[in-house]
Amino acid sequence: MFAFQGVFFFIYALAHFLVVPIILRSERHGVAAGLNVWAAAKMVMADPKTAAVAAILVFLAGIFAGLGIYVCLVGVVFSYGFAAAMLGATVRWYEERSPVQM
Repeated sequence: MFAFQGVFFFIYALAHFLVVPIILRSERHGVAAGLNVWAAAKMVMADPKTAAVAAILVFLAGIFAGLGIYVCLVGVVFSYGFAAAMLGATVRWYEERSPVQM
């Protein structure tokens, strides 16, 4: 059971690494480029430190959205609105620091 949870956690963490490059590729070149996961992985491997920080920020955006709904009782509109703004700021931050120019 622990091995299964470890594999699931590893895949979950990898998904957070790929969120921002997929968003950037989709914005610049369309949906087909966003679906090219291999090219997004190349963007992550070009600068893993920046990608790691972006993955942590994406993870925190999801955590804060959940906390706003369940703990602070401010509602879905405010919580997920804040998470979307935080994700947008993360994408912009990554775009400024990414060495890979698309």
